[in-house]
Amino acid sequence: MRIALIYPPPWKIPASGELPDGSGDGPPDDYQPGDLDADFFQTPYGLFSLGAQALRAGHQVKVLNLSGFAWSKVIEVIAALDAELFAMSCWTSNRRGVALVAAEIKRAHPDTHVLIGGPHATPLGREMLEHYPAIDTVSVGKQPSGLSINR
Repeated sequence: MRIALIYPPPWKIPASGELPDGSGDGPPDDYQPGDLDADFFQTPYGLFSLGAQALRAGHQVKVLNLSGFAWSKVIEVIAALDAELFAMSCWTSNRRGVALVAAEIKRAHPDTHVLIGGPHATPLGREMLEHYPAIDTVSVGKQPSGLSINR
């Protein structure tokens, strides 16, 4: 199986020289380039751990940290990926971006499966599925044997 493990941006970040997104999916009004917390530029360890396990099981894996990418680049990267499963790390700080990227994945690859997990998804899995229809499955718990909530 071809798997893409993604750490998405917190919202639609405008590219240099671009106007902020007018749909309300962009950064706060007072956002300035460089405002993202340094944690956004560190790929969550869980994605590497899952990637390593998937590689050991014989799958093809790409781990991508898109957290600081301009939205136009996120769209380009998602469109170019050839994966059967897209999985994202969902933290409270990037939950909106998770939903936006999930919708973009479904737009570009309608037949693929979108799974999320992480510290925001674990306690709020049902709510994530209820509010974000592009998400197919939420993995909850700390272990790979954790529960999954499916649509």
